[in-house]
Amino acid sequence: MNIKLIALDVDGTIRETGKPISKRTMQVVNRLKNSNIIIAIATGRMAPSAINVWNELGIKSPLICHQGALILDPSKNKILKHTPLSYDSAIQALEILEDWEIDCMANYDGNVYVNKKSDWFESYCERNNVNLIESSLKLLAQKNLTRIVAISAEHKIKSLQKFLVQSMGDSAYVTRSLPHFCEILNPYAGKESALQWICDQNQINTNETVAFGNGYNDVKMLEWAEIGIAVGDAVLEALTVADIVAPSLEDDGVAKVIEDLINSDQLEL
Repeated sequence: MNIKLIALDVDGTIRETGKPISKRTMQVVNRLKNSNIIIAIATGRMAPSAINVWNELGIKSPLICHQGALILDPSKNKILKHTPLSYDSAIQALEILEDWEIDCMANYDGNVYVNKKSDWFESYCERNNVNLIESSLKLLAQKNLTRIVAISAEHKIKSLQKFLVQSMGDSAYVTRSLPHFCEILNPYAGKESALQWICDQNQINTNETVAFGNGYNDVKMLEWAEIGIAVGDAVLEALTVADIVAPSLEDDGVAKVIEDLINSDQLEL
């Protein structure tokens, strides 16, 4: 097998929240930089914090953020592909969230929009270095919303996710990146769809890909890749579909597996 693309989720996979990427992971990424292998970050993060990780790794490949709804070339400050929610899907989702009395935010044009500001939203946007704007989300739905994110207690988010999937069917991609987040996106906006686009642009076959992840939002990506690898402390859904279970994030699982792939000549440097 000749691997030409490696997809990396960020939080919980190569980086613990609030901490820098480990020295060992940085070393193995540096070994890959001078090869023809594409290292693609595929994260649910918004663009500003995703770009910080992209810069930290020092890579040049396209950056996938917002669960795959947005593909960027940060070096040129350019949007390569945007897959927003349709107006009808956005309105349907917002009405469901109203009925469930669940707070939500919407991503549009690099900003976060909410019906009503709160201390939690203010803190969240400050941590992620994005603007928080108060606006009617239903009016904003006329524009190209990147995604809608519902925030509530974990048990309620689980129930909401099931209801949204049943109610919206093929008109939306519904996933969770955190236990208390439920995200609603265009049905073609998953990480795997964004990675397929990058492959198509670079004449890479799916059987030449590897993906690393740990969360609910990584499951489809792990299924898509020729070799899907879940870190040892991943959620059960990711562990179930993975071809390989790596050591945990704490034990540098991603770096360990990439080193093994290099040593077995599956990665040509």
